Amino acid sequence: MVKSDHPMQDELRQVLAALEAVVVDVEFDERGIDNLQIINHDLFTDFKNFTTRYHYPIQNLADLVSFNQKNLQQNACYGQRLIEEASNYQTPDKLFITQQIELARKRLNQLRQAYQLSAFVSFNYDKVLLPAVGGYPELTVPFAFDAQGVPQGATFIGFKDEDAELLTLGYAFEQATKARRQPDLTLLAQIKSF
Repeated sequence: MVKSDHPMQDELRQVLAALEAVVVDVEFDERGIDNLQIINHDLFTDFKNFTTRYHYPIQNLADLVSFNQKNLQQNACYGQRLIEEASNYQTPDKLFITQQIELARKRLNQLRQAYQLSAFVSFNYDKVLLPAVGGYPELTVPFAFDAQGVPQGATFIGFKDEDAELLTLGYAFEQATKARRQPDLTLLAQIKSF
């Protein structure tokens, strides 16, 4: 289990132990990991490839920024700053990106080997930077609700090319905990009728 300061961390640990998981506390070493270049590169190139492939009228991030600025509240409630940063992206430092990916994978694989792990588990989206940079699969499964009724999740983090194993773990956890609740859609109906 990836160490976290989340107040429900101990509860997750107890649930995992009750399910007969061997829980080992580990810490992710995120020093020197910079995912911003990777995010900007991927968003810049993938958005352009997607819009070109599907013949969208907006062809690149600069066009999207201009479109969003016409009505920020309606068109871009979240993430406009990230889109603007990525739209200014120029030439990727491919060596840097490759080094970041290799460093993240090396650190995760060292932990796996040292502790003979099948997967990592973190709370919600805590500590997902290292696996995201390494390109490792992540799956968040409902776990509990906090005091305000906000859903909380257990995030299972697998290893390269082990997506099926990760889905198996997540499904088993979900079936054992039965923590998923059907969302109350009455608010959605009210919004639609507005």
